[in-house]
Formats: sequence, structure tokens, C-alpha cells
Amino acid sequence: NLAADADYKMGDQSHHFHVMANRMPAYLPMAAVMKICKGLSISWPGILRAVRLANLYVFIALMTFALVILPRGQMLLFVIGLLPQNLFLGATVSYDPFITGCLAVGLAFLFRILEETGEGKPLSVKHAAGMLLFLLSGCLVKAVYAPLILAAFLVPTAAFRNKKSSIWCKSF
Repeated sequence: NLAADADYKMGDQSHHFHVMANRMPAYLPMAAVMKICKGLSISWPGILRAVRLANLYVFIALMTFALVILPRGQMLLFVIGLLPQNLFLGATVSYDPFITGCLAVGLAFLFRILEETGEGKPLSVKHAAGMLLFLLSGCLVKAVYAPLILAAFLVPTAAFRNKKSSIWCKSF
């Protein structure tokens, strides 16, 4: 029976997918929602809707976090986040909303660092670590965005305690 073979609940007959380890963080929210829905015996169209909604919530959460961190230009980022293409992409079963959100947060941290060091404040280790964490999280999933990590070189050398710490941090 073809319908029985296509039933996703039949462990042996369902497809086995291989997800690359670097893409795992982007798929975790979708996988968690799918597992919960399967446990609640929700139909496949309902699972698909729930997974898409979960992905949209992840995108909204990351963009909101970027808006909170960003020192100036929140309205521009808000408009960018509400562009139809971004909202459509946010509500799909894809890792792209995770990438877009992580890169937005990482760049918001960078702009926060540039703003604070421009005012003569020392470099915040918390902000630098957040920038690297979110930029790396976005770039690991899709390596084409790896050059964005080079944005860390925009942090002025004067923000560091000495030249040695500047070289060490930028080489990290």
C-alpha cells in the first residue's frame, strides 16, 4: 500500500536525512517543533505550518535582539526586517532566517562596538564575544557569508589595551 509506505510515523519507512553538523543549530528549533507535533499526532500539514511558524518566531526573536543592541538606525533595520522577501523567507522551512538573524545580531554588535569606541569607551569583551559568536553562527551554516567575519577588523586598534591584544583578538 503506497499510503502506508509514505506514512511519516512508520519509523522504517520514513526517509533518513543527513544534516551536516555545521547546519545543526539552524535546524534545531524546527526539529524540536516537528518532534513535539509528531508526539501530539498532528497531521503533516499542521506540522508544516507549526515548523514554518517556529522558524518565523526565531527570525523575529533574532531581529528584535539586533534592534535592541543596535545603537542607531533601528528604524532602518526594522524596515529591512519587514521587507516582504525577509518575511517570506522567515516563514519557510529553511536555514536562511537563522542566517539572516544571526548576521543582523553580529553586525549590530559591531556597530555597538564602533559607537562605543568612537566615544572613547574601552572595548567591551561581552560585545566583542557576542559579535564573533553571532557572525560565526551565521557563517558556519552557509560559508558564503564568511567574509563578513572580516568586519571585526573595523574595530580600531585604539579600542584595545595595547597593540599585542589588538593583534591577538583580530587573529582569533
